[in-house]
Amino acid sequence: MKRFHSHSDQPNALPIDDIEEAPAPSAKQLAAVIEIAREQVKLQRLVDKLQIDLQAAKQRLTANKSVLLPKAMDTAGVTATPLGGGAHVEIETIVTASVPSPNSDRVENAEERNAVGIKYCDKHCPDLVKNKVTAFFPKGLEKLFAKFLRDLNKRKQQVEYTTERTVHGATLAKWVRGQDKLGKSVDEAALGVHRIKIAEVVLPKKKGKDKI
Repeated sequence: MKRFHSHSDQPNALPIDDIEEAPAPSAKQLAAVIEIAREQVKLQRLVDKLQIDLQAAKQRLTANKSVLLPKAMDTAGVTATPLGGGAHVEIETIVTASVPSPNSDRVENAEERNAVGIKYCDKHCPDLVKNKVTAFFPKGLEKLFAKFLRDLNKRKQQVEYTTERTVHGATLAKWVRGQDKLGKSVDEAALGVHRIKIAEVVLPKKKGKDKI
């Protein structure tokens, strides 16, 4: 192992501590590093493949649950059937509904659809409607902002703001499901109602390895 000594040209300077060279790795150590690194490459490739396979399996499962199995059960005229081993399959209808924000740039005819949906909700389920105000305050108007919150209609300075009336999608869907149970129809176009049939395989809760 080599040692290097460094001394200052100044006569009263203290000598700098010895500096040691890093030891060169042995062939065995290098081989270990390469082996572990190669294993990591294999694992990364495996993870990538599994992720692709998982995504493909999820897509197949979705198609099976929402298209193939419900269609087959509709053709057979059944809504549930046993599979053996305590398991069974049944049809579940998922209901979604939405009234878009009038300011949405992701929904076509958002302002018109919002007006129609809110009008319907005002008549049939007014408690679901929320009122929302969005205001924009430039810097330095913190006091005005506080006053604006206390009393929107008594502000001294005009501030640009927008208003919208919205309905929470999950809450609206729950209300629609409630109307379904009561046998009451709703304006599905106004409320953006979608009904999706999903076939769910229900496995037995008991422990065991029963085969389906």
